[in-house]
This record gives sequence, structure tokens and C-alpha cells, in this order.
Amino acid sequence: MKPLLKILLPSSIIVLLILISNIFLIPSSKTFSSPLNQDNLNQKIYNDFIKATHISGINQDISQIEYKPHLQEIHFLLNQNNHTTSVIISTKKDIYSQVAILQKAIKVAKIKGNQISFIDLGLSHPYAKLKNN
Repeated sequence: MKPLLKILLPSSIIVLLILISNIFLIPSSKTFSSPLNQDNLNQKIYNDFIKATHISGINQDISQIEYKPHLQEIHFLLNQNNHTTSVIISTKKDIYSQVAILQKAIKVAKIKGNQISFIDLGLSHPYAKLKNN
């Protein structure tokens, strides 16, 4: 009896370990999220953009949001103090950082008594055009 126990005990432990590893270590197909297709990506980009503008407080002033996936950019109009600024941000860069830069640029322009008519944050060298007063 003891020799049989010596053979069965280690083999049963091995089988038990294999079962446990299959249950806990190998993810089932139910745990995978859906693949990141273009619609999911567009929705994620849009949600990140809305969150970033909401955090910065400029979300009420935004209109005509247009996502251009072929350019990997978001174009929109920012309406503040009876003035409209055309804005481009890149979806290849951190959207939150770009919205923060936009907010700072508008603040600096306001302090200096200028108005920004266009700002492109999507390029490697972002730039802004000031409105002629």
C-alpha cells in the first residue's frame, strides 16, 4: 500500500498543479477585452478629449469638434469673450498636455492683450497666429 501511495501522491500533486495553473494563470477568452478597432479607438480619443477639456474648464466654450483619423488630429473651435480660435491637437501626443498648453497660451495672450486666431499643437513645433487688432 505504501509503495502505491508513494507513486500516486506525487502524480496527483502534479495534476493538481496543472489544473490550478490552467484555471488561474492562463486567461480564458472571456477575460480579453474586445480588440481595439477604429470605432473603439475613436471613442477613446473622444472621451480623453472631453475629459481633458472638462478638467481645464474650457469644455463649455468648444464647438464643431471634428476628429480626422487620417491626420491623427482633432480640430475644433474655441469660443471665448466673443472671439473664436481655431485649434488643432494631435492624437499622437498626450491630449491632456496639449489642452493644458492651449489653456496657458490663451491666458498669456489675454494678459498681453492679444487674441489667438489659430493654434496648432499637433506639430513637433506648435505655433499660434495672433489676431490683428
